[in-house]
Amino acid sequence: PHLDSSNYGYWKVQMQAFISGLDENCWSSIEFGWSHPVMVDDKKVEVLKPREKWTAAEKKASSCNSKAKTAIYNAIDASYFKLISQCVSAQKAWKTLENMFEGTSSVKRTKLDMLASRFENLRMDEEETVAQFSAKLCDISNECFALGKQFKDKKLVKKLKRSLPVKFESKISAVEEAQNRDEMAFDEFVGILQAFELSKAYGNKD
Repeated sequence: PHLDSSNYGYWKVQMQAFISGLDENCWSSIEFGWSHPVMVDDKKVEVLKPREKWTAAEKKASSCNSKAKTAIYNAIDASYFKLISQCVSAQKAWKTLENMFEGTSSVKRTKLDMLASRFENLRMDEEETVAQFSAKLCDISNECFALGKQFKDKKLVKKLKRSLPVKFESKISAVEEAQNRDEMAFDEFVGILQAFELSKAYGNKD
């Protein structure tokens, strides 16, 4: 995934999966950080440990940090690279980009409030398809997830149900009679509505 000025939320989630796919310990280097191994010299002073004296575990940790940092470097352009080129740890590089795009905790709260308002005010137009509208809900949900807030399927299903045009009323009633909507996965609910939508469109052609 390549980072640009408009896709940080998606980039963050994709990069986490990509880095974890390289090695779970690579993601751990971002979560918990990495620092150069140290040792105490003959003068009882703490100094950087020479690489040739590193333990196998220290070499592994350094390698994972380097892999994670390289992955980040390869997923950004030159303008963003300038911000993190001096970062020793992958965690520092990650946090630098996170602060740039998400801001401080107060900025995150403001963004989450704005996204919550967008979510509540979103309504499906008559000419919209279920796929188009559900994609809008997923966009907001993904942005919130990148900021640390997760929308459960129950909330997404409830929102989609409230936002549907009148033509879906009969199908909603049938679904609610057949199964517990509160336990339904969002993608399952979308699939049921899309099938209904297609059947209606096919019927109108006859």
